[in-house]
Amino acid sequence: MLSTISLADFLPLESKKLIAAPREVRPQAMQILHNYQLSQCILNRMLGGDHVAKSVLLVDDSRAIRRVLRSMFEASGSQCTEAENGAEAIEEANACAPDLIVFDVSMPRMSGIEALSLLRELLPSIPIILFSIDDPYVLRSYARIFDIQAVVSKDYPKKLMRTAIQLLGQN
Repeated sequence: MLSTISLADFLPLESKKLIAAPREVRPQAMQILHNYQLSQCILNRMLGGDHVAKSVLLVDDSRAIRRVLRSMFEASGSQCTEAENGAEAIEEANACAPDLIVFDVSMPRMSGIEALSLLRELLPSIPIILFSIDDPYVLRSYARIFDIQAVVSKDYPKKLMRTAIQLLGQN
């Protein structure tokens, strides 16, 4: 007897959980899944199979966001390291010297601003993308102060991946 294979068989575990979400949150879950699938498609087209694996440090206090970002970057061939707060970001960046840092500003333990200041001292040439839901005007001012290469809203994960690919290509 033949078994049926569906798209869900190839999705990361987090996406499978979204599909099985309660009815009241299913539309939101499906939108997240749709954004993930579009990002994967864009990545595959932009990279064309010939790309160099790069290391990316993902800094966000939300485990769910780190997992989604990890799956997106790993699908592009990048190796990922995660940090939950600014203090961990400093430790991880010092230990692995990543090719790119994706950084949320609003985090516990050490403020994003303190961490950005220290990161710039430790690794002045590493590109950083601020990936946050915070006020874009405030984020752009941080970007100018700390020589940050890009600011991307969490509402636009596809833009994050396009920006990351551009920065990794320049690095």
